Amino acid sequence: LLPVAQSLLQKHEEHEKLMREIIEQNSHMVKIAFENTVLLNGFPADLLSRIGDMTITAYLGADNASCIKDVLECRATCAFVLKPQDLKGLEYFPIVKHYPDVIMSKKHPLMKKKTIAIEDLRNENHAWLSINSLSFQDYYNACIDAGFYPKITKEFPTAELLHQAIPYGMEITVGGGFFFFNEENLGRRPLVNDSCMIEAGFVYRPFDEKDRNLISYFRVVRDTIDSL
Repeated sequence: LLPVAQSLLQKHEEHEKLMREIIEQNSHMVKIAFENTVLLNGFPADLLSRIGDMTITAYLGADNASCIKDVLECRATCAFVLKPQDLKGLEYFPIVKHYPDVIMSKKHPLMKKKTIAIEDLRNENHAWLSINSLSFQDYYNACIDAGFYPKITKEFPTAELLHQAIPYGMEITVGGGFFFFNEENLGRRPLVNDSCMIEAGFVYRPFDEKDRNLISYFRVVRDTIDSL
């Protein structure tokens, strides 16, 4: 019986190898760049493995401009970014648009409010991931319109460091809702201001008919995030 069992195992391994090769040859590889200010952490994990015949990988890009450049130069299939001001010939598929959240320690006095107005942040110390991000520019302009400059006391090089620091200090940061993690230690309140809305989506190169399943994937992402 031993030679028969060994033969069956060998055939099983050969069959598995053949199936893996067939899948790899016929699957559509999708590589997604994520802008660091919208973060990879809040993205539904089940949408980053395989959808239909698409195999998906993801990485965190440096900023909005570098993610768009990666798509333009074919290092990424698409990028999940804050809505760019200049698409540079790329297409844009919106996924989310909502008021930003004020993120803070649960012990912060602003947690007593149900919603935050821009004027409430006049004298607050701000921590930020990148003051060069599009989200900061919109927020900065909203503060200027309200008659003050935001007090930036700390700027962090990575999102992880920012999120580790916020729950244990009295600084606040302003960002895109579900994109932030470490929920058990964070407090959040919506910043109700129409001039600094958070809008993010996919940018991608115009493609031919055979790549239309990518648009279907974008719709699945949007529907999944809407249901969260």
